[in-house]
Amino acid sequence: MANTRELAPIEDGVTYPLDEFQRRSGLGRHALRQARRQGLKVRRLGGRAFVCGGDFNLFLASLPERSSLQASDS
Repeated sequence: MANTRELAPIEDGVTYPLDEFQRRSGLGRHALRQARRQGLKVRRLGGRAFVCGGDFNLFLASLPERSSLQASDS
């Protein structure tokens, strides 16, 4: 079975379990890690991780138009 990803909208008023957020956004583990380093909020509760749709949309709006979610050279 092929591994296909179906991207879906990330809605402001919805909180997504991390695995669902990754499926919807199409972000892999590395890209998600980079986004977290650049300020994306991931909330934890009871050993589970969640992303609020509004936090993600604000994070996206704060990025420069041409961002590749790469770590800065330091």
